[in-house]
Amino acid sequence: MDKSKDQFQYNIVSTRCENNHSMVFVLPEESYEFWISDYPNRCPICGAIFPAEYPHQERSTDFIIELVPYFDQYKGDIRWILTLRTSDQRWVRASGIEFNKMLSYIHEITTMHFENAVKYLIKNRVVNQRNPIKTLSLPNYKKSYIETHTKIAFEKIPYQISEKLQNKGFILQKQNGIDIIIPPMIPIPSGAFLMGSNTQQDLYTQENETPQHLVDAKHTYEMGKYPVTVAEYLCFINATAYPIPPDFGMGTLGILTWERQQEHPDNPVVCVSWRDATVYAQWLTENTGQWWKLPTEIEWEKAARGEDGRIYPWGNEWKEIDREVKNETDYFMEPIGRYPHHSSIYGCMDMCDNIQEWTNSLLAVYPYQIDMKNNTLINTGSYENLLHTGHVVRGSSWPGNEKYSRAAFRRSHLINEYSHHIGFRLSRAVFPKRI
Repeated sequence: MDKSKDQFQYNIVSTRCENNHSMVFVLPEESYEFWISDYPNRCPICGAIFPAEYPHQERSTDFIIELVPYFDQYKGDIRWILTLRTSDQRWVRASGIEFNKMLSYIHEITTMHFENAVKYLIKNRVVNQRNPIKTLSLPNYKKSYIETHTKIAFEKIPYQISEKLQNKGFILQKQNGIDIIIPPMIPIPSGAFLMGSNTQQDLYTQENETPQHLVDAKHTYEMGKYPVTVAEYLCFINATAYPIPPDFGMGTLGILTWERQQEHPDNPVVCVSWRDATVYAQWLTENTGQWWKLPTEIEWEKAARGEDGRIYPWGNEWKEIDREVKNETDYFMEPIGRYPHHSSIYGCMDMCDNIQEWTNSLLAVYPYQIDMKNNTLINTGSYENLLHTGHVVRGSSWPGNEKYSRAAFRRSHLINEYSHHIGFRLSRAVFPKRI
């Protein structure tokens, strides 16, 4: 393909997880090497680990490629949303694509210019006026199509973030022609720390938190200062047409809908499954060239308690939330950062008193290790009644209490479960400097 003014370098990675689910990733050149080097990656379908080696192809295009997998509850399997964008805001989108067809489309269109890629998608009936995503109405293919419709930019009201979020360090950026909110991040140094609970020091110790043991966090990384907010997640939905968080019944408090969440953009987003959080991190990675992901529970716990084994993020003594401070929302959570005296030693907020947070770790008996070479879990624990029942969720929901707000507290949920108590925060890899 001839070189044009704007060129985007990609590594197209196709692989299968250990449960034989097919997956494809379109990774910016900057993040590919780190993707395959240090972190075991998990399938957004079942949560299983991908193999350590990834076959890939290097491609150069004159358009941005976005791939978003989602679970189609009517068809009972994973389908894909494919979006192509140019730097001058021409774009086209298709959804409901099966994996094998989508993989074939990707390998074909990444050898073409944008205009020819659009023609190819129309010819193969991937894009037409019956496309289930209505944000861009496409006519039947005509000779004049490229000269007219693809030169019309998608117009919308510029997205704005609240002054509260701006003051907390959130930055609204235009990346690849779409709105993305970059959250403030906290650097977490490498080094050993005490993980788990000591029954002699912590009266609320649970069996799955023992034994307390020394863990060497070998990599420096960055942890989100706050959980992912409604405002951040809204940018993702606007850009991808990903399914909105489902409704959740809260008894006497009524039903929590996505519309109700959007009334509080400074709140943590909830009613998101592990799958949803993983897809969000993948989308952010593809559009920023930085490596975003759900933190492992090791990363989460070190960011929450530091190296000294403290019981709570702020120390060893419980601090009651000022219950005279009125909860600003009506569904059991607070705007981020409302209780600065509950911050961790590194400065991470809301880790134990606002929402529960997904991690990228399977529940396993302590102590365990990750074999980075083979991306496998090495479990050396001895408890017989603790099973691998899902992915670990950390933290506690508002207003917290002495038992559940402890930094070592852990529980698990299946990857498709969601609740008005569960959200997530992201970690970001610190890329090694190239010599």
